[in-house]
Amino acid sequence: MTGLFTSIFPHGTGFLHRGSRTALAPPEAALHPGSAATKAILHSGQVLKRRVWAYSVTFTLTIFILAATLIFEQRRLALEEAQFNAANLSAAFELEVRDYIDNTWAAMKRLEARIAAEGPKPALADWLKQRAPDARHTHMTILDAKGKVVSSTVDPNWVGADLSDREHFKIHAANPDAGFFIGAPVMARGSHRIKIPMSIRLNQPDGTLAGTLFATIEPEFLTILYHSVNLGQTGTLMLVGTDGAVRAYLSRSYGGGSLATAHEDGSGDGSELPALRAAAFESRGAYEGHAAADGLHRLYNWRKIEGFPLLVIVGLGKDEAFSASTWQKSVAVAACILAVLFSLVMPFLLSREISKRISHEIELNSEKANLILANSALEEERKALHALNTQFRQAVQRAEEANRAKSGFLAYMSHEFRTPMHAILAYTKMAQEDVRSEDPAKIEKYIGNARTAGLRLLDLLNNMLDFAKLEAGKIELQTGKANLLDIIEGSQRELSSLLEEKRLRVSIATKSNDTGAVVDYARITQVLVNLFSNAIKFSPVGGRILLEISDAEFPDGSPALQCSMSDQGMGIPEQELGTIFDRFSQGSSSKKSSSGTGLGLTICRELINLHGGKIWAANRPEGGGVFTFTVPRGVPEKVPASLNGAAQKLSV
Repeated sequence: MTGLFTSIFPHGTGFLHRGSRTALAPPEAALHPGSAATKAILHSGQVLKRRVWAYSVTFTLTIFILAATLIFEQRRLALEEAQFNAANLSAAFELEVRDYIDNTWAAMKRLEARIAAEGPKPALADWLKQRAPDARHTHMTILDAKGKVVSSTVDPNWVGADLSDREHFKIHAANPDAGFFIGAPVMARGSHRIKIPMSIRLNQPDGTLAGTLFATIEPEFLTILYHSVNLGQTGTLMLVGTDGAVRAYLSRSYGGGSLATAHEDGSGDGSELPALRAAAFESRGAYEGHAAADGLHRLYNWRKIEGFPLLVIVGLGKDEAFSASTWQKSVAVAACILAVLFSLVMPFLLSREISKRISHEIELNSEKANLILANSALEEERKALHALNTQFRQAVQRAEEANRAKSGFLAYMSHEFRTPMHAILAYTKMAQEDVRSEDPAKIEKYIGNARTAGLRLLDLLNNMLDFAKLEAGKIELQTGKANLLDIIEGSQRELSSLLEEKRLRVSIATKSNDTGAVVDYARITQVLVNLFSNAIKFSPVGGRILLEISDAEFPDGSPALQCSMSDQGMGIPEQELGTIFDRFSQGSSSKKSSSGTGLGLTICRELINLHGGKIWAANRPEGGGVFTFTVPRGVPEKVPASLNGAAQKLSV
């Protein structure tokens, strides 16, 4: 709803902005009903309501004007179209009738000449054979000077019938100059159907009356055009003579037929009278009127038939012409009513919404004042937190410096302890070889113990030194193509004395046709020695250590070689599987069995990571632990440069 306010009344929501100016006022000022801020908000709300109603009234009036204009324009266009269609139809109807009468008159003139040359019957017989397609519905009859039928195409046996009482005979008998005469509709005595007669005078060589030749056609054959056009259900066609007699009349609404007809007396429905009056002065015209027969209001268009005392009249129903526009008018009125209802309901709803928002705005002003106080308190808290963060960053910096100092200290002390330890080991070895005493077995035992302890201490110092180098990122691999099976066997030989001491058996299973990999021979040996030492430490006397070499694949699809070493010891507690490779971490079983720095497995992990591989631990279903690592068969794309990831140093 707020979006509707701001889109329709961009300046009418100013009370919201003015209300925000009182945000710095004390809470009691915003809550007080008589405060300036409250009055300003109420005034702005009233102004906005008046604008809403003003826009609604304007919108309603606009809708009314547009609807009225649309209805008027649609009716005007429909009237113009109906008048245009009536004019076109009258022109086409006039052309059709004129062509038909012209052809009939021409045919009668040709027959007149042949009758004079060949006689009545041969002339009509020949005309029947050669008549044009458009004369199929035209019948010819020849009368003698007394009005008796001499020959006829209606019925060959009709000879002798007396038609002297017909108008088309009387007018030629009385007036030698009557010419081509089109009579009023008559009831044909042969077919008993309404016909329209057209006649000419036949003269003797001396100019006296020889008889008449007349043609008869049915009214529907003059309105063939009606069947190829759509006059609608209320349209009419009419062929009227200037004498007032209707020769042909067609209307679906009156009589219900689809064929033209005529009355024997030539009467019409009264709608032709305006055209007859205007025909004395004009050749065409249009008017509106009602037919007496059916009372329908029509749009009429009439035209004279050039060269003949006839005119055609076409009428189209006015209500039918306006039927489409009437439907559109109904739709427009319905849409107008809906729009008016909308324009009346919306201001009411908007006024209610404005009242709610005014109340809400007053409450917001009070809350804003309280929020200012809360913001001040939060700002103080923020400053205190900023000071604590500064102290925390300084503490972190000091810890990192201490960690670097620790790493330097370990590297230094490991180096310092290694030189004298080599001397101890050398002297104890010389004592074992040269010293002779009364109890050489006892002295040899002491010296052997000293050497064993020295070797152990040296191993611990080496681990500490390697860890410090890994942490400092100073270990660089010397990789090359090596046989992992050879490295395993070399590590086994290096620890053969410990294996023999516990009578342990080592089984190596190779499931790959190629045990070659690109590794640092010495560092992978160090990994395997550490893993072997752990396996020996936790294996029972007389147990077995199993190694398996198999093909593997890294997630990116590159080939790898996998090595698994399992023992028959107590296994690894499930809760320690996730931390067993952490630095200075010792499993519970290690703490019970022997001491150590807890760096062996950490060094193994980091050395494998430097190779681009992975190492993990698990428990065997039948008991004992299993350590598995993978190394690439080729040179890895990325090699971690230090402990726990690329270029990241460890901290204690």
